[in-house]
Amino acid sequence: MSVLVLGAVGCVERPSESTADRGKGQVMSIPEPSSLTPEETATVAEVRALLPEGFTITGTSSKTVPDGWVSESATGLRLDGQKGAERFSVWILPRDWIGIRKLSESSKPDPRSRASYWAGILSGEKRTTIAVSTEPQVPEKLRGLNVSTPSIVNGGWGAGEKIWRGRVDAADATAERLIRAHVADLESRSQKPAREAIESEAARSLIELGVPAPSVFRRAAVAGDEGERSFVVGALGFFPSPATTTVLATVLRDPTTPSRVRASAAFAARTLGAPELGDPLVAALALSDAQDLDTQSHVVRALARLRHSAAGPAVLKAMRALDNPHYKAEFGEALAVLRYRPVEPDLRALAEGPFVPGSGRFTKEAEESIRAVARLALTRLLGEWGTTHNGLSLLLVAPKEGVVGKPIEVKIYVEHDGDDPSSHGVALGGTFVADGLVPYPSPPMDGMFTMDPTVMWKASRDLGPWLAAPARAATSATIRVRYEAGGARSNTVMISLKKR
Repeated sequence: MSVLVLGAVGCVERPSESTADRGKGQVMSIPEPSSLTPEETATVAEVRALLPEGFTITGTSSKTVPDGWVSESATGLRLDGQKGAERFSVWILPRDWIGIRKLSESSKPDPRSRASYWAGILSGEKRTTIAVSTEPQVPEKLRGLNVSTPSIVNGGWGAGEKIWRGRVDAADATAERLIRAHVADLESRSQKPAREAIESEAARSLIELGVPAPSVFRRAAVAGDEGERSFVVGALGFFPSPATTTVLATVLRDPTTPSRVRASAAFAARTLGAPELGDPLVAALALSDAQDLDTQSHVVRALARLRHSAAGPAVLKAMRALDNPHYKAEFGEALAVLRYRPVEPDLRALAEGPFVPGSGRFTKEAEESIRAVARLALTRLLGEWGTTHNGLSLLLVAPKEGVVGKPIEVKIYVEHDGDDPSSHGVALGGTFVADGLVPYPSPPMDGMFTMDPTVMWKASRDLGPWLAAPARAATSATIRVRYEAGGARSNTVMISLKKR
């Protein structure tokens, strides 16, 4: 049977206590360093070496739970320290430790809790750190332990998914037990805070800790404070299931949903990529305030991600209602992804017509950036794309004429409509094919690449040396060229080659 362990300043309830003593709490003694394991002693030395100048470690404890947290596992190494009036506490925990933050029992915050969201909880391959400090440098210095934020909504789920693979349901069940136990503990002390407040704080702490608890996240997504809901909803995109899709659809369609929550739900829908969310996103666009460009932007980008072509009229209407050219170009780009041809004149106006800043102010660089987005969207919309394979589409653009011995630059455009992040690398490793010529492999690019499903990638290649041979024996030659990669084929272009 699991035993609830409550972390509180100076107290911890240990599994070894008798039933009679459990609940009274037990004062933690601070063991001498000699009582620590060799691994814990090495960890203390690591932390000591990272502390800002003047800070010292004043005490250590084994088998603890962080202050203000609830867990079934008292496995943390606690380090306390100070420099004059400044104080800190750090807990070093296993990477897969599960806990929830307790609902505050008073309106007074812990005087050490000024640690930022980005640094208060950090994780590495094998351990997690939780820190509270009156000096903000202390949590930041802990990054020297090769740790970073594990937050599910801020880039931490890539590493977290590997940690929790095959154990998401078990983690979710543990989180549910902790919430029930925390509620029971508060009620036993005649405290009856709203359950949704407890669940909201639990959901946020689990997300920050990088622990997957989708059932907790789903409940917290539909009730509670706007700020907390907007934070929690964004995590749902990483946990696909019919239940998650239903919750997101409900949030998107609900007229009473606050704008920040609606924007987060659109972000989650974009991450999730569930086609069933297309119509709810169209409804969310209609419900969004015309002045709330951020929310509209999230919704439109999600519609583009889903390739929800039925949204074309609604997105074009929203685009034409804008007076901000930056967002006009962004909406136009989304419509190009949807291949919605009626947007062509609007994109041409942005790309080629007089620049209309609307109510905003734009530098020349910003103006050119907006025009570049519109030009690229036109290429995407009107290009003669080749045969798609496994979500990969290729477009080859080349000059109609070329001169032997001079550069002949062609452009490869790549679209990716799938979940395989290796598609970008596949596209880079393609081959140019022409009748009568040995295939010419595209020069590889250094580095690791991934493609967002709505991003169009572009690269230039000089085919001059490769295409020179057919024209050497004749005054001129016309060559048919295409590009192939990952089973996909581009359109075929005709290049007329002439001698100098």
